[in-house]
Amino acid sequence: MTDIDTLFFRQHRSIHAWLRWILSFLFLLLIVIGGKSHAQAQQDQAEEELPQTTNYALTESLGLLDIKDKGSFGSGVYRGTKRSELTSLLKLVEQSQWQALRPLVRDFILTGADATALDQDIAITPGEDLLTLRLNALLRLGYNREAFELYRKASEHPLDEPTSRTGIFAMLFNQQKGLACLDVKTLAQHHKGIPSWEALIIYCENLLPDSAAPTEEQEKLLSKYPELLALLKSPDYMFEYSPESFAKLDMLERAVLSAQGKISSKYITPQTAPEIPPQDISILLAQPYINDIQKALLLGLAIDYAIMPPQSLSEFYEELLNQHDENKNSKTDASPAISSSEFTNDLLALASIYKETIDSLPDKDRAEKISQAMMIAHKHSDNLLIPLLPIIGELKINTDISIEDAFLLAPLYLYTPDEVSKTWINDLLNINFPDDMKKETTREKLLISLFLLLENIDEAPGDKVYEYIFSASLQTSLLKDIKNIIENIDSTPTNSDKVRTKDTNGFDLIADKGYTMPPNRALSALKSASNDQDISVSLLLSSYILSNIDREKINTEILADIASALNNLGIKTAPRRILAQALMQQE
Repeated sequence: MTDIDTLFFRQHRSIHAWLRWILSFLFLLLIVIGGKSHAQAQQDQAEEELPQTTNYALTESLGLLDIKDKGSFGSGVYRGTKRSELTSLLKLVEQSQWQALRPLVRDFILTGADATALDQDIAITPGEDLLTLRLNALLRLGYNREAFELYRKASEHPLDEPTSRTGIFAMLFNQQKGLACLDVKTLAQHHKGIPSWEALIIYCENLLPDSAAPTEEQEKLLSKYPELLALLKSPDYMFEYSPESFAKLDMLERAVLSAQGKISSKYITPQTAPEIPPQDISILLAQPYINDIQKALLLGLAIDYAIMPPQSLSEFYEELLNQHDENKNSKTDASPAISSSEFTNDLLALASIYKETIDSLPDKDRAEKISQAMMIAHKHSDNLLIPLLPIIGELKINTDISIEDAFLLAPLYLYTPDEVSKTWINDLLNINFPDDMKKETTREKLLISLFLLLENIDEAPGDKVYEYIFSASLQTSLLKDIKNIIENIDSTPTNSDKVRTKDTNGFDLIADKGYTMPPNRALSALKSASNDQDISVSLLLSSYILSNIDREKINTEILADIASALNNLGIKTAPRRILAQALMQQE
């Protein structure tokens, strides 16, 4: 090979190597670019599948009551409240025995307020945010419809898994199966592997009557929810209700059984109805197999717990009479009673008396009719007389109605918006029982109770009662204590100038339900919160403290502290209603 040939060969080999290098580089570049594009596409798809981040500043501030709505606590109700304290107390919320606080706590939970005004002393975590805690509190209190409405408003925005799950349960408790399953279908893809969501998917897939039985794999997934599995395997399955057995179920099972109308109502009798917890009342009222007697008993409880308005029972009486008129010639009982036929007849008699007395029954006949109604109600439940309360209040004490019966029925005024009977107040001012200590004490208790329930205690006859209270020699130490509390709450300043010693250690010690009397720490925290004008903590602490006290063994010092704390915050009516209830329901 010549030198020229050698040089050409070397140059050619060099050019060839260079070209190979260029081609290799371009090939790798294409792979990298293509790989990046594919990876980016996968990332974009993943981002589309992931739910958006929850905007807590927005969702926590949502409510059903805006600043202009009746019952609203205002948009600034959270101002100055520590997040740690509020979240702790929302977990403890239960239906109090004390009627004055029930609507207050409900309205507080439903108030739309600026959550960013909280003292953010702890971080927000999913399920511990205010919206989720409020939804759960509403369900515990028996306000299922309100929980559903609040969730429906919030569901327009991205929500965390615990919030969505609680909202779906609220839908099911309100028999909104279609909406609930629509949410399950939309959201379940983001929560794969979570047992409750897997169970909800199976439930919604097997919702139709002609759906196939659960597969072996589905049965395995539902092992944690035996009642749901039993329901899906047998269309005729019914759950035998009792407060104890129902409380043991997972919330998912309770919600599904409620939505499907598969809860037996055999348990509900006049004897057992008072044992039904408030969170079960709305659920049982919605069951398709409930009869008229059970509905009447549950409506009475629902009004007591401020779950249903008082007119619900009046409307029921009218429906009952209309149904009876339509079926009176039929031999078929469309609503068989589980107790005695006597109660069936009694219920119709009460409805008839209600209809007669609100129409055109002469005054001279009303006392006799009301006497019959009271005899009937005393056998079953005095709450059945709520629709008749305006007529009862027109009767003359010690003439048309005994002092004992008047005292027995006076607590019904706690459950209704009806103004207390001024006729009764005037009667009680003008009669006394100097030779009967028991009757005289009853008279004084009733007189002061009705006075406390007046909308305006400064107008007649409230002004006369006020003068009587502070001049009379009251019969018992309880009455004397109540007298002092009335005087003190009337003179409590709106804003305390005391040194504020706000408890900064949270409320970890007050969750112990073993206390008969509330721990001193809770009362101390209440006083401190009231002095700091912290409405949120003061209201929830008051409810907590009272929910742990037997109202028949009430300590008047605690009543005084709570009355003073609420009055100090500008809540004027509730303290008086609490005192009235203490007087009327203490043995």
